[in-house]
Amino acid sequence: MDRRKIEQMTRALRVYDETIATWEALREGFLHEGRAAIQPHPTAALIRQLAEERLLERAFLALSDAAILTIEWLIHRDVGSYEEMVDILELEEAIHTEEGRAMRLLVQHYRALTRDYLQTYASDPPVHNTFENLSLPSLARLSALLRTFWLKEGVPLDG
Repeated sequence: MDRRKIEQMTRALRVYDETIATWEALREGFLHEGRAAIQPHPTAALIRQLAEERLLERAFLALSDAAILTIEWLIHRDVGSYEEMVDILELEEAIHTEEGRAMRLLVQHYRALTRDYLQTYASDPPVHNTFENLSLPSLARLSALLRTFWLKEGVPLDG
């Protein structure tokens, strides 16, 4: 067992879990006040969009680190693209189809955020001013699935 790889994986999943939990809290705070939905002030809407953009980036980076560690260290394959990363995890049954779909959407949003930002998020009006089509429950399950896969491969993770 390579202790350093286990620590990297544990750290990546911890950051990922914290990010998804924060994202869920952000959505709840902006979408509901008591029982009624609120209409946020335009500045609040921009703050929410910027926060979600950063959360998306952080979630993607932590998850891709964990996925690449899993694929390279346990499955012994090289990853050619983010889509291939998801395909391999599904093929090896490390994740389920539903979580794979959620992960592919995360990849699409990450690419748009990092490669086509002005066209996608900063246009007027914004093409995508929310990330509502991302399933946070499905994304949240990815961490547990990867932990279970590592355990199945005989490598228990810390935390």
